[in-house]
Amino acid sequence: MLLKPIGDRSPNSLTVSKKGTAKVILFANTDWYLYNFRLSLALALKQLGAEVVLVSPAGAYRERFALLGLRWRPLTFTRRSLNPIDQVRAVAGLARIYAEEKPDVVHHFTIKSAVYGSLAARLTRVPTIVNSIAGLGSAAGQNSTSEHGVRAGWPSRACDWRCRTPTSSCRTLTIAIS
Repeated sequence: MLLKPIGDRSPNSLTVSKKGTAKVILFANTDWYLYNFRLSLALALKQLGAEVVLVSPAGAYRERFALLGLRWRPLTFTRRSLNPIDQVRAVAGLARIYAEEKPDVVHHFTIKSAVYGSLAARLTRVPTIVNSIAGLGSAAGQNSTSEHGVRAGWPSRACDWRCRTPTSSCRTLTIAIS
């Protein structure tokens, strides 16, 4: 594991990778989500010595991250769009960010972010992927069964498609909380 407790498993001390500082990217579908629900995680990782990069579409909260000493990168990403061209652009844009940043760990939040982030991470060979999915997302509020199939049926399979092969060495953790 890249970040692991030292000795007595104290949550206040972590070792990092051989290069000295672990780089962790946190990706969500809005900067509001990162600020309101993942800010404490980002600050705790930073306090433990990790370099933290936040990725989301631009919003009103992006400037607050800099005031807290956190780096934020914008990504063009539409939460509810099913346009295939927009989706390919989103995965390509995220893969470009991952390739430039070369993170040790990526942590994705929400279903769409987990799927697209995992694809981008696989394309750029990120060593550790964590996916946290809380609730049912926008699929729970849809009336169309075809949208339920598209939105709720394929994410879990897409997140870890490569991990099903016998020779795979990837580490993907998906946490679903409903």
